[in-house]
Amino acid sequence: TTFIMRLKVGFSFFLYLVDSYNLFTMNLNKRLERIFQTYFLLASTAGIIILGFTGSINVFFITANDPLFWGWTGLFITVLATMRFLAFFLAQAPLYRLVEAFVSGLLIQVLIMIIIFMN
Repeated sequence: TTFIMRLKVGFSFFLYLVDSYNLFTMNLNKRLERIFQTYFLLASTAGIIILGFTGSINVFFITANDPLFWGWTGLFITVLATMRFLAFFLAQAPLYRLVEAFVSGLLIQVLIMIIIFMN
């Protein structure tokens, strides 16, 4: 019975962590949507510059050495992450899609940058 009690407490703590993470990301997305809505052209231009800057850092460090298969894959994913945001911006997609594309593109590019710097 004590094992089951501990399991219940651990599971409820896990659910609490998941709920608090979802609440944090929902609040973050709402704040970003509000910023994008208020300053749409400024925020979109800043998003293009930020994604372009992180992408160019990735391209610079990937091509510093002779890129092999994983290097070319990283280049492809970097370009894809930036182009997704640009495509949603130019297609005038809904605001939540634009924010989602920016955040996911930035996370993907930062993840690739971390992988590059670890090698």
